[in-house]
Amino acid sequence: MDRLEAALVSRATAAAAPMASEQSSQHELELISQHEKMQSEVRDTLAALDELISGLEK
Repeated sequence: MDRLEAALVSRATAAAAPMASEQSSQHELELISQHEKMQSEVRDTLAALDELISGLEK
């Protein structure tokens, strides 16, 4: 690789880094959102099961 190619690769890599970081951050936010939704669904399910068990115990 000559100096021009090395410089172009270096610039392309530097230019792509913020985009990759932004995509990674967006992906992390999506995962957090999915995790929070799943936690909410689990809490709702547990509450429904608790209510069902309480009804069966009566």
